[in-house]
Amino acid sequence: MAKQIGQILDERYRITNLLGGGMAYVYLLEHIETGERRAAKTVRDEFLKDAAMVARFRREMKIWVAIGSHPNIVRAYSVKEIEGRPFLFMEWVEGGSLFDFIKKRALLPVERLLQIAEEIATGLVYVHNCMTPDGIRGIVHRDLTPANVMLDRNGTIKISDFGIARAVDSTVLTGTCDMLGTFPYVSPEQFDCPHEVDKRTDIYSFGALMYHLSCATPPFVGSNWNELAQKIKTAVPVAPAELRKDLPEGFSKMLMQCLEKKPEDRVQDFADVMAIVGTLQMDGTTRKDADANVCLSRILDAAEREAAASGIDMVDPMHLLMSIASNERETFSCWLQETKVDAIDFAENLRCCIEHKEKAEIPKNVRFKRSAQRVMALARSLSEQDGAPAPDARHILQALLQEPSVQETVHKALHVAHASNVVEKLLEVFKRKK
Repeated sequence: MAKQIGQILDERYRITNLLGGGMAYVYLLEHIETGERRAAKTVRDEFLKDAAMVARFRREMKIWVAIGSHPNIVRAYSVKEIEGRPFLFMEWVEGGSLFDFIKKRALLPVERLLQIAEEIATGLVYVHNCMTPDGIRGIVHRDLTPANVMLDRNGTIKISDFGIARAVDSTVLTGTCDMLGTFPYVSPEQFDCPHEVDKRTDIYSFGALMYHLSCATPPFVGSNWNELAQKIKTAVPVAPAELRKDLPEGFSKMLMQCLEKKPEDRVQDFADVMAIVGTLQMDGTTRKDADANVCLSRILDAAEREAAASGIDMVDPMHLLMSIASNERETFSCWLQETKVDAIDFAENLRCCIEHKEKAEIPKNVRFKRSAQRVMALARSLSEQDGAPAPDARHILQALLQEPSVQETVHKALHVAHASNVVEKLLEVFKRKK
């Protein structure tokens, strides 16, 4: 039976609201002592006797928890069995979803569209590189829709609902040909029920989602599901730039490539999406430095001035940074949390340079240099062997060192960018901290 508002869950949380959910109950919780809010998700009563449904739900919990923490992913904290029912405890995101904009047929400014696209891509670069508890690298969402892309109170994107996510090389859960996903964001290959899908399925859904958000209409519409399915599999959508004149041509072309019928014809990776969007942002001067960047720059400048006056070597300035930042610790902490994303961005830019053999572009790419500078600022500030960095800083460095796309790509990058002082120093810090 469904829990009621006011009931206590897990001896720590009071249920304050029923938030809904398709095949599951989603409750809003409040910690009895601290007042901290979280959400809990469990299978609806009518599905509890459905072994396949419960297995699918348990599988969602297993994968979602394995994804861990990322600024653009709704965090799943833990899984518990309560009164014979599985519960997933997760982050509560206050702020709605992209579906709210689509319902209003609201056309967001181009700058905001690019920011949303970048944050979705950033989150999925991370997810596609995550390791499952079974040791399989790569998780595919398979149900990326506007309703599953949340926004917190600050407008930050949080991807949610990994209910039909799967490891890249896992088999179909039931062994049947159930088409999982939500119209009209399902990729053509999902209709044919392959035993495997890969990250390019999420690329298609991303293209359909951003097309809808950009143009206030999905790429395909139909009077019934069969008609819509046929269009998704065979028809060519109208280019977004033809429906909305202020959209950058490069953005329109990227979405059209994401919507190609054959996976091999699409944009191949969300790192490529990030690179395209980053170029559009820089070209259109739409990207603005975050307050945290300004704060850090001010802190580093002050640290350098103090070091110069004191004759201290700036290779290991953590004690200076933390003393100067003491009155701005909250902002500095936010910057540290964001830096892991920049590290992945930095590594993926290197990977693109390697794959396309564009050595000459490495020092010219403004976004690449910005990411490298931010990562190096963090690396050098944490390179003190005997220092005592703040817990936030230690946590971020550990996350950086555990991120395969950072480690592996920097190693590969040295073969083509060995002259880059930034890359060499970053690798040196990585080796020292292992």
